[in-house]
Amino acid sequence: MNTATAKGHESALLLRDIHADSDSSLDPQAYVLRPDVVLEISKELVKTEGYYNRSKKAASLALFHMQKAYDNGMLLLDDKEQMWLENLAETVDKLPEDADEFTEEMIGECDKLDPRKYDI
Repeated sequence: MNTATAKGHESALLLRDIHADSDSSLDPQAYVLRPDVVLEISKELVKTEGYYNRSKKAASLALFHMQKAYDNGMLLLDDKEQMWLENLAETVDKLPEDADEFTEEMIGECDKLDPRKYDI
């Protein structure tokens, strides 16, 4: 990147995009970390208040972008990955609206958690 930057801003952007594009059609994580996708997600996240709501929105948007890319042929997924994408989207949709409600649900799911150690 330093050499590309030394050759000019356009060269640096071109190299960045080549690196990002090389894996983005083969891997969901690589796709969602493409600069254009990150910027799209970021535009929505800054409109969202609170860490919990922002995290929930980020997950929902990442899954939406992956599904859209898959539907458009820009992301290749095998049947198992597609199943997980659908399962994760359903799980995120079912998350509680409130962080406190989410915390209460998770406390019941965690056998090894001692809530007293965390002032919960």
